[in-house]
Amino acid sequence: MIIQTRAIKASSGATDTATHIFSGEKNEQIEVLEGSEFQLNNAMQTAQSENLKYGFHHFKISPKEALSREQFSDVLNDLSNEYKFDKDDITVVEHTKPRATQDAYNKHWHVIVPHYQQEQKKALDTKNSYARNEKIARLAEIKNGHAIVQGQHNKAVYMQLLDENKTAEAELVKPLIDLERTSQAHTVNQQRKAEKNGIDLPTEKQAIKSLWQASDNLKAFKSALQSQGYEIKAGQKANTYIIEKNGLFVGSANRLAGMKKEDFAQKYKKEIEQNDKKPKLRFGSDKQEANNTTINTQTRTIGERENDGNNRAFDTRGGGRNSDSTDIKSFERDIRTAKDIIKISRTAKQNNAQTVAKIRINSTLSDISTIHVDNDDKTASASGIRAGNEVIALHKKLQQIDEEIKKYFGNMQKQQYYNNLSIEKIKKKQALNKVNSSAKEKYTILKERPKIRGWKDIKEELENEPFSEYQKAKKSKEKCEEDIKLLENKKYGFFAIFKKSYKEDKKRLAELKENLPILSKLETDKSHNYDVKLRVSYDEAKAQQDKQKQEQEDYDKKHDIENVRAEFNKLKEIKEDILSNDKDIIEDVYKNGPENELKKRQQEEQKQLEELAEKQKKEAEKTAKLSQARTNAMLKKMDGSKKSQEELEAEELNTLGFKP
Repeated sequence: MIIQTRAIKASSGATDTATHIFSGEKNEQIEVLEGSEFQLNNAMQTAQSENLKYGFHHFKISPKEALSREQFSDVLNDLSNEYKFDKDDITVVEHTKPRATQDAYNKHWHVIVPHYQQEQKKALDTKNSYARNEKIARLAEIKNGHAIVQGQHNKAVYMQLLDENKTAEAELVKPLIDLERTSQAHTVNQQRKAEKNGIDLPTEKQAIKSLWQASDNLKAFKSALQSQGYEIKAGQKANTYIIEKNGLFVGSANRLAGMKKEDFAQKYKKEIEQNDKKPKLRFGSDKQEANNTTINTQTRTIGERENDGNNRAFDTRGGGRNSDSTDIKSFERDIRTAKDIIKISRTAKQNNAQTVAKIRINSTLSDISTIHVDNDDKTASASGIRAGNEVIALHKKLQQIDEEIKKYFGNMQKQQYYNNLSIEKIKKKQALNKVNSSAKEKYTILKERPKIRGWKDIKEELENEPFSEYQKAKKSKEKCEEDIKLLENKKYGFFAIFKKSYKEDKKRLAELKENLPILSKLETDKSHNYDVKLRVSYDEAKAQQDKQKQEQEDYDKKHDIENVRAEFNKLKEIKEDILSNDKDIIEDVYKNGPENELKKRQQEEQKQLEELAEKQKKEAEKTAKLSQARTNAMLKKMDGSKKSQEELEAEELNTLGFKP
């Protein structure tokens, strides 16, 4: 079992995480066991209001073997007990998804835990989360009878289990300490980067492991990798070899092959790097090669016709003739066996070496049409080699430049694509920053607005201090009276006058009787002060409340608090519109700031108020005319009119200029 934890910053929002856990496309089935997307957003908002860096923590629990929901619930309880979080606030989502290896369980769980814990009124403590997660995973494996997985913090887990008096479990974990420490297969960021480029890291790693198992040796493994589009090369660290695909890191070669780093490096150097080294050309007499090689006059050669002063170059594609052809034919008849070569004179051996060098150069330069070397020059072979090497180097350099140009333009296209893709996000982010900055100013003004307390609360506070002093003085007097009574009733027996304690008690009794009148007077004074405060506290409380009202009124007038409150509410609306991707508002705020949008909304609101006032005015006029028409109709009816009430009302309304 593997338990991973990732802290999500409050500034990044909950959208990406919510999209992944609630609607991940690669999952065959998604089932929400507890919580909702609202809880993720609420955790982010709470963290922002508490000025915390992180909004929530994303736990991912991936068992290697089958795990029922009841067993998963036990793991969740262990997590809750370890990190001290409230399970009522968490979100739990179950994903069903095929794993890279066929024997791995196809279910895993995502658990979202708010960073700020409401019950504890503090942030979640996730220090040493790697070791703590491994401890919970090992306990779950032991409890459910699963194979114990080797982690990265085996010793820390072992020591912690001992501290928790879980000796039996600790002994099962202890053998892992002596094993080679494992490393994480890949980080979340590496996996996300690969997915953006169409590469599934778990699948690719499993494919590489299959290639290794099907290969007899490293050379075959390397060939198999190349045929599948992989590249194996040396890493930045010593004795490290990595495997890449399309320039993206897939994994360490030794880990994918299941070998120790040093063993893999030694094997690679022995089987691959030594074979890749090209043998140096020898330009001396090579008896075996001369014995086994038949020199064909159609072979590409280097030379210049001696009898032609135009220095025409020989065509390496074959079919040409020059003075070297005669020399080669003549020399071909002389060289038949290795014994013949031994008998050749020193001068003939030198000529032989030059001819062999020319043949080797011509065979190497298969893509070069012509090349000119002075045949009379004794250093013809060296000149030819230098010229050939220069051409080969130039050709390779041109190929390298061509690849770099292609790569550059490919990167430019990708960069342009991602720039176009992210420009809206950048504008949206900057627009949000501007709105948040302006809203923060308004919020500060509203927050610093003087508060008005109730007069009862002020009165109670004014009375509490003298009442507390009175109670204290009263208790001191009562304590003194009680001590005097105890000392006076204390019995000492015969010869008490000779006892040291008797003298000390008499002295203490005299001091208490001397202090009693002072304490009684103090109690009387404090009681009087309290009575006075009771009579005047109402007036003082009202006066303080009036003062607070005046301070608030002055503050509101100075900062135009109603307008600030209205603008703050409008800024919240603008922020919601930006979050809902209203492109017109995003563009306007991005270019001009929120002030322009605020002005537009204020004008719209004013227009709506005017329209509402006009509508209310018309409604009032209509009501007044209807009432007047009804009254006039009733009066006419009372005067003996034979028309109906409705007819009379219609006539009156027509007279008043109102058409129903």
